[in-house]
Amino acid sequence: HRISANQGYEQVLRRPVFYLTFVRDPLKRYFSHINWQVAMMQMDWTMETFTADPEKDNYQAYRIAGDRYDWEKARYILSERFHFVGLLERFDESLLLLRQRMGLPELDIRYERSNVTKEENVAFRYEDQPASMQQLIRRRNEVDLRIYDYVREELFPRYIREYPGDLQRDLALFRAQNEGYRFPRWSWVKRKATNVWLGRVVQPLIARNP
Repeated sequence: HRISANQGYEQVLRRPVFYLTFVRDPLKRYFSHINWQVAMMQMDWTMETFTADPEKDNYQAYRIAGDRYDWEKARYILSERFHFVGLLERFDESLLLLRQRMGLPELDIRYERSNVTKEENVAFRYEDQPASMQQLIRRRNEVDLRIYDYVREELFPRYIREYPGDLQRDLALFRAQNEGYRFPRWSWVKRKATNVWLGRVVQPLIARNP
């Protein structure tokens, strides 16, 4: 589900490409990953086997830069190639900032929350792990942690400074408009069915037969 800014699509398309992405707290993302694969894909991960898989290291760095361990490359791509980098933990603000930076003030950015992990599907939590495992996970995601801090402390504050209106006022208005919003049902059903088929059938087959 991605178009990587490090691939140079604009050279092929011969037109500007507006690159955007969202980053998530790396520790939350890491545990969401294992819990989703255990609950939805019936993968038999343990914490030990999951952390031993190098393909789980610095997952966001890999998606952004095509390299799991090159922090400088990731930082350059984020600052010079991406037009916008949102924060999942500040999703509503990110949508408002994105709309402004795209120059589309009338864009409908309302949304309905979906794919929220149920409590009974949470098999692993960071805070439940011993200190040695927590340290290992942080080492495995060191570049992702640097990426997240960079976006949170440098890029995102810059977007806020460059926002021409009253962001807090617009945020309150947007949340009031979005309250109770429901995605069109037939489109939602089709999307949900596709996601279930991919998550429960296709991806487990790919994961077990690389």
